[in-house]
Parts: sequence; structure tokens; C-alpha cells
Amino acid sequence: MKKYSNFIKMSILVFICLSFVGCKKEQISEERPQETKIGQNVWLTYWDTKAIDKELDYWKEKIKGINYFAAYFDQDRQLFIPFTITNIKTEVEVNFKEEEWISYLTIVNDQALVDGGSILKDTALLKYLFEDQIAMEGHIKEILTLVREGGYDGIEIDYEGIKSDKELWNQYLVFLDKLYEKAKDYEMPVRVLLEPSTPINELDFPQGPEYIMMCYNLFGYGTSPGPKANKNFLLELVERMKQVSNERGYALATGGFDFREDGSVKALNTQEALALLKEQGEVPYREEDSRSIVFRYEDEEKFSHEVWYADEETLSYWESVLREVGERNISIWRLGSTIIE
Repeated sequence: MKKYSNFIKMSILVFICLSFVGCKKEQISEERPQETKIGQNVWLTYWDTKAIDKELDYWKEKIKGINYFAAYFDQDRQLFIPFTITNIKTEVEVNFKEEEWISYLTIVNDQALVDGGSILKDTALLKYLFEDQIAMEGHIKEILTLVREGGYDGIEIDYEGIKSDKELWNQYLVFLDKLYEKAKDYEMPVRVLLEPSTPINELDFPQGPEYIMMCYNLFGYGTSPGPKANKNFLLELVERMKQVSNERGYALATGGFDFREDGSVKALNTQEALALLKEQGEVPYREEDSRSIVFRYEDEEKFSHEVWYADEETLSYWESVLREVGERNISIWRLGSTIIE
């Protein structure tokens, strides 16, 4: 589709210029500690390792920390780190040994099964881990051992799917408090990821950990077509996070979604979105409210599709919304397929 080639080239150039610039019922104090280093934390995942060295080399001046995603649980509910993550970490340490990036091991409540399947966001697993004081302390010890032996600087907890289970939330918050206190003995920072659905107004978060709100998937699986985030969504999350902690931050997401008219939804990384636009897309446009790129196409089965994805301008706009209200701690989900070769 030659008539769109200029747009594609411009989109590629623009994205390659992407800069990762970086108490209950009462709001936490507005005074925030000053950041000592400009830059962002970025996630590296076990399923998308292609050309990671090239991506890190390109973005290295903008990075202050790397979050390795992720450790999870085997069929016996034992925590382990996938070998791909161990290999990536070793590769980063060898090829970027001059960088002073803090490293976090992200831990998720996913469980691998004997038959090769998995349970994602497994709350039954969390109830098992938090069942009593002995179980909880054993889990904390397991985390600290894994992180220390793996040579990571910090811990990132990404336990999701709790939703409105108040009893489980209370157990989780006790766990976070205990984990933070134990991690202090080893001078290990603790980050905690929060979903937008977190019932913040109903919870008392322990102070000490750094809390990161996931500012994405406003639209996605199970929704009508739309952007991962927009201005109102971001500002609402900022107001809610003020009730959590002064040690707070926000995660913005690259990529987007392909919404098929039959209701099915497919996640796309940046390379996939641009390739799809080049091969099949109609004239794209930038949606005003979110600054996302939107285009449509028809597949071989005559189903219409609507694709929404974030390019550099989108991410810069989302970041500016946060920075304009004083929020400077921004992370990027995620590296992997962000550079067009």
C-alpha cells in the first residue's frame, strides 16, 4: 500500500525516537522525595527476548532500573525463575557492565501445571501462601533466598486478581508489611504493582514499599475498541494513588490491541502493529483524547478489525499528563519489539 509508505516511515522514525522520560481516606502528604536519577524502570520479559541487547543499547541513557519478568510457581507451588530470565540477566550484566542499573526480580502469582498449562493470577495460590503466619513467613523466606541467590538488587511483587476479596486483601497487606521489614535487613527495595481495579479507598497500605499503578488496558480483552489509556483515566489514577503512598509511580504500556468485530481481541507489540498497518491497514488517524494511532482493516474471512496502539507521541502525551500534575516516577511496560529494523 504505497500511498501510506510515508506514514509508515514516519511512524518508525518517531517510535525509534521514543524517550522513556522520564493512609486510608486521607491523602498522603503532597511533599515528595526528589528523585536522585532521571530515568525509568523498564521490564524485560521471558517470552520476548529477541534483540534485547540492541534495545537496551538504544535506550540505555534513559534507563535507571531493569525489572526481570518474572518468577512464578511450579506445579508444587514452589517459586522458580525461568532459565530465559537468568540468561537475559547474565547477558545484560556482561554486555552492559558499565551501567549502574538497579535490578528487580518481578514475582507473579501464576502457576505452571504438569500438563504444560498454567493458572494465571491464581488467588487460590495466594490463599495458600498467606494461610497462616508460618506459611507467610515461609513464602517471604523463599522470596528473599531466590532474590539474593539470583543476584537481584530488589523485589517486585505483582500479585493480581484479588479484586473485591477483602479478606485476601488484608492478608496480602500484612504480607507486604512483613516482606518489606525483612527485606530491609538486606537493604533490598520492594516495589508493588497495583491494578486499576484495586479498591484503594477500602485499604490501609503499609508504608515503605514503592507502589506502582498499572496505567493501561483501559480498553483491551473483553471490551469494545479503545486506547490503553487516556487523560481522564490517568488523572483518576493519580488522585487514587495519592491515598496509597508518597512512594508511588506509574507504569505506561507500549503496543496496543487488535479488536475483531466478533469480539475477539489480540495484543500487539509495536512491530506487529506497524507491520499490520503497512500490509492491510486503511488510512490511520490519531484519536484526540488518547493520542493513540487507530486504523481499520478487513481480514480474509471478511471480518472487520479496529487497531489501537501507542506510538512515541502517544507515550509522550501520557507521560506529560502525569508530569504536569507532579508525578515523575514513570516505568515502561515493556521492552521487546520496540525498535523497527
